Amino acid sequence: MINNFQLKYGTLDTLVIKIPWDNLYTKPTTATIEGLQAIIVPSRGVPYDAESEENRVNEKKQRDLNCMENNRRKQREKPVAPSSLVERLATQVVKNLQVTIKKIHIRYEDKYTQPYKPSFAAGVTLESLQFVVCGLRSMIFVKV
Repeated sequence: MINNFQLKYGTLDTLVIKIPWDNLYTKPTTATIEGLQAIIVPSRGVPYDAESEENRVNEKKQRDLNCMENNRRKQREKPVAPSSLVERLATQVVKNLQVTIKKIHIRYEDKYTQPYKPSFAAGVTLESLQFVVCGLRSMIFVKV
């Protein structure tokens, strides 16, 4: 379904990423985006074909299953090595990740669905959207 849309225009006013290198295991890594503006339009050159879409989905599922099976075989064959410092740091950053997006405006414009009528447009504006990953079980909280 996402393939049916294209990003026509998009801007970010600011992007700030703060990584607390001194206390990586206790303090959160924060990413703050301000001024996200996007215009989404339908992909007009992509006609929808239910049969080909179903075939594509089935092929992807089959590739995913084959990949998982290969990974299981590889894990059985080789002994588990201790994780590297970089892997531990990356895991810790993801465990304590906080993403905040402020001043969001997303607009959908459609002038292709009904070409002989005026174009359709709708927009969504949010003041703030925040994603927080916390805890050992990686619970994700979303605050709007």
